[in-house]
Amino acid sequence: GYHQCKWSYYPESNVKEITQKFRDLRIPCDAIYLDIDYMEGFRCFTWSKDYFPEPKKMVKELADDGFKTVVIIDPGIKIDLEYDV
Repeated sequence: GYHQCKWSYYPESNVKEITQKFRDLRIPCDAIYLDIDYMEGFRCFTWSKDYFPEPKKMVKELADDGFKTVVIIDPGIKIDLEYDV
C-alpha cells in the first residue's frame, strides 16, 4: 500500500497529527517514515527523549491504527566520545 515519507516528522505529536489526518480523510496509508530527527543527537539506534518520549508506545498506537512505522538508518555511525556504538 501507500507509504508516507517526508523529511521529517517530529515530534511525536506531529507524527500522530499526520497519521490521524490520513484516517480522518479516509486516505489509505500503510506506513509512516521517520527521518533522522527521531534520533538522539543523530546517533543510530537511539530515540530522542525530547521528541519521542515513549517510542514503543507510539509505534504500538500507530500499529493499532494500521500503520507500520519505518525509521531510517544512516549508513554511517557517528563518531562521538559520548556514544559507545
